[in-house]
Amino acid sequence: MGERSEEDKRQEVSAIIAAQIANGGQRDAFVALGHTVLFTASIAFMGDIRPASEIEWTWLLFLAWASSVIGLFALTWSFREAHIAGNDRLAKIHDDHIADGLDMVDITNGVALWTFPISMLATASFAGINLWSVI
Repeated sequence: MGERSEEDKRQEVSAIIAAQIANGGQRDAFVALGHTVLFTASIAFMGDIRPASEIEWTWLLFLAWASSVIGLFALTWSFREAHIAGNDRLAKIHDDHIADGLDMVDITNGVALWTFPISMLATASFAGINLWSVI
């Protein structure tokens, strides 16, 4: 196996970047849809589980709703931050000293991504507790 040419390296970098872009787009669609479905489903079935006066552990439902709202806000904010970061990289395209590290895109994407399992667990726990006590 010999040394790879600069063209081979550029093609590999391009393929990796294309995969990352596709992954990011799929992640964003999944997170947005997931938060929206959880939020909508929890509202839809909340009144059908039990009479309102008998519902238990409502704080879990409020936690799920808050997590979904925070996650969707962070996801929306990440789109803006990604646009700004892209413009910055374009402006510095020939600068060899581009600082890589945790930036607002990483932070907002992380918040959007990790609030989804919190919402899912809180909604499922709320539903499970209230359904279990009906049985």
